[in-house]
Amino acid sequence: MILKKPPQPVKLLKWPVFFEATYAHSKAFAFVLDQYNDFIKAGFADTELAFGNSNMVVYVLDLDKVVGASVWSYDKLKRSAWILFSAVLPSYRGKGVYKALNAEIERRAKNLGAIALYSGMHVDNEPMVTAAAHSGRALNWYRARKALA
Repeated sequence: MILKKPPQPVKLLKWPVFFEATYAHSKAFAFVLDQYNDFIKAGFADTELAFGNSNMVVYVLDLDKVVGASVWSYDKLKRSAWILFSAVLPSYRGKGVYKALNAEIERRAKNLGAIALYSGMHVDNEPMVTAAAHSGRALNWYRARKALA
């Protein structure tokens, strides 16, 4: 009988995560807009931005190229943080980039006093629904939209 080695766990790369207090002046600016445009084309985003220039951003670089980013905000009165938009290049998915981004947001949000972290995603965006679940966020409400024009 030939004994096969059990599958070895995939070793995730440790990604350095960069933070900028304003999205507008970050290295992630063009990346986020490009990715948001792709989300619109895929039907996963509305044609209005859920974030603005003054929101915070965390991002991962690989050889000075942005490969993933999350734009987020903190509401001091509600003690809650919101992930407003996240994207990771397809060739970097499953390599720990989103996990690193999420961990950095959680760390910073806790330091600001947050007691909860929220995010929204399109119901048909299965990869993001899965990623949210893997990061400990559970679906807890639905948002409905009706076009009036």
